[in-house]
Amino acid sequence: MSETTSTESSPNVRKTRVGVVVSTKKDKTHVVEPVARVP
Repeated sequence: MSETTSTESSPNVRKTRVGVVVSTKKDKTHVVEPVARVP
């Protein structure tokens, strides 16, 4: 028998980013200044 490993992931995974909201001029447009990650 062969063993296979499968990773379950949904096809619509969105990246989540942390930042400070700079501008929200329209309903769906938000300008966010990203916060630098320190390693």
